[in-house]
Amino acid sequence: MAQQARALGWSTAQADTVHDAARGHLHYDGTVYYRMDPHDPRATGRTVARARVISLITAGFLECDGRHVTPTDDGTAALQAWYAIRPEPAARETTLLTPLPGGQEDARRVAARAELDAFVAAQLAEERRGRPEQLTLWSIERPAPLPPRPRRPRRAPRRPIAERFPGQTHITVPAYFLPPDIHAALTGQTHPTPARTH
Repeated sequence: MAQQARALGWSTAQADTVHDAARGHLHYDGTVYYRMDPHDPRATGRTVARARVISLITAGFLECDGRHVTPTDDGTAALQAWYAIRPEPAARETTLLTPLPGGQEDARRVAARAELDAFVAAQLAEERRGRPEQLTLWSIERPAPLPPRPRRPRRAPRRPIAERFPGQTHITVPAYFLPPDIHAALTGQTHPTPARTH
């Protein structure tokens, strides 16, 4: 029982909500959940957070039958364990509650999970019988990585032109090889010679 109480993870408000449902004070009008005042049954009552009630219903602690919200067998057992052990309430309320360990909802989820696993295994076996070649797992051979591209060897620097033509004192080049301003300076022309087109 102590293990069940600590595994609940309830906040104080969640425990109070299950307690109100056990006393018959928790109702649903089709829009909101509310807690009736036991001293004034004609009063509308105080609204209870919808997410809190839905999380308790989803975890199998409460059930809603039309107007009335009542605890399930798991909810009754959980409430008894909660008040018997008085565990430390959750500091922050969560809407992802786990079912009562060993309870009916826990057993239902285990059975549903086993049924789903059996169904999936049967489907895979059926497909394997019908299409064995498509279900064969082949190892994927990855191509070998490409070797790095060879780097071009650096070209040796060219020798100075004087060394390439030993004994030559000067070199004659066509005029259109020279920039216009240098050509004008060498020839004394005031206007540049138009560049020759090929």
